[in-house]
Amino acid sequence: MFMKVVESMQKDRTIEKFSQYPWLNKHHIPSGFKFIILTPVLSAEMILKPTEQSMFFAYRWIKKVSLSKIEDFGLELSNVEEELIPIKVAPSGDITFD
Repeated sequence: MFMKVVESMQKDRTIEKFSQYPWLNKHHIPSGFKFIILTPVLSAEMILKPTEQSMFFAYRWIKKVSLSKIEDFGLELSNVEEELIPIKVAPSGDITFD
């Protein structure tokens, strides 16, 4: 599906079919794509209730046994960068400095 979208965008000249760099364009090397996968992670300072902890552990287990986003979208590892985004689901605990 993604390749069909890319081909359609190339036909409409929304994106270039070949690289913008002269040497790569001369050798008809196609334009490259970089995909950024945003992965939410729980911050270490979060204080969760036991029910929230169990839901979060269940969520992590499901993510662990399921397909990764890279496999799900059929992307090559060389074109993918994963960024971890901290999420806040509960008030932070008190941080003390000794």
